[in-house]
Amino acid sequence: MLKADSNGNVIVGTALNSGGDDWIGISADPFGNAYLSSDFFANPFIVGTDTLLLTAGENDFVAKFTSGSLQCNLSVSVRRSGDTLIASNASTYQWYFNGNPIVGDTANHIVTSNAGNYTVLITDINGCTALSSPVAFTSIKPLTDDHIIIYPNPSTGKWQLTTNPEYIGAEMQIFDASGRLVFKSEIKNIQSEINLNVPNGIYFLRLGNSENTVVSKLVKL
Repeated sequence: MLKADSNGNVIVGTALNSGGDDWIGISADPFGNAYLSSDFFANPFIVGTDTLLLTAGENDFVAKFTSGSLQCNLSVSVRRSGDTLIASNASTYQWYFNGNPIVGDTANHIVTSNAGNYTVLITDINGCTALSSPVAFTSIKPLTDDHIIIYPNPSTGKWQLTTNPEYIGAEMQIFDASGRLVFKSEIKNIQSEINLNVPNGIYFLRLGNSENTVVSKLVKL
């Protein structure tokens, strides 16, 4: 008797011998390994490459049979949307900046905040891993580099923003720590007010025009 999932993969199988208390159990894990369990009374008893010795009238055993080397053909797909990088085809993600892991950035996307090379290491359900090619950002600047001022910071949810005239017409975006967009507006004046009704935490303000993108961390108390 076999039990399989909707894709035809064997989850568990069992065969029961007739008579007495003899039994055999068979199962498989998602990685293709098979497990066999039963009782035995032969002495010695050979299962796979192991020889078992009888220590009582009957003994029990569990054996694992591996499927061999797992063939990994995993590839990384990274899409760039403005200053956000989005990866796919994985169960887990770890983003890197200039070859170093970024603590806490384990979602399938990341909002870049510094100029440099970004990569992502992905892992699928079989434990296969793949590292993406570097994606380079060269035009990200802190707000002070373009004489852009935002205050007070930290704030209880209201900030004053002063920009250069070159950023009038640019898009302003605010992301939470997971990379989710929580606010978007167009810069219409060199001075504007930001009102953000969000939970307390760390957020990232991003301003971008045709030439540059600037990013700053906001703290909501």
